[in-house]
Amino acid sequence: MCKYRHAVVRDLNSLGYHGAAPIEFGDFVSIVIASPPGSAVRYAVEGGWSQTDHLIANWAEQQAGLTELPQRYMRPGVAVEADPGPIKSDGSPRLTPQTREEFEARRARDRARAAELAATEKQIV
Repeated sequence: MCKYRHAVVRDLNSLGYHGAAPIEFGDFVSIVIASPPGSAVRYAVEGGWSQTDHLIANWAEQQAGLTELPQRYMRPGVAVEADPGPIKSDGSPRLTPQTREEFEARRARDRARAAELAATEKQIV
């Protein structure tokens, strides 16, 4: 409400609530939270970009090889599995099984990267 005050006032005015006109709290919340496309609140929150504009920009960036989505967009009728993250619900780490050869290759890669970073580090005297 505070960040987009003028957009809220504009939408309230367009709905007939002017100045000190009484409005129930539930109506006010519904007007702000469920603001339809084309409303001032929706325009302000989305930064002037519609949902379609965002999707087209994402698609164009993917086609250009600039980004890669980690999962599908949530939408009705399509199940999207949530990323479980590195920590389980009990606080223990989520481990990924790998062979000994994979582990050794990863360890060598990490050591090489650490040596590369150490070589470029500036010493503070």
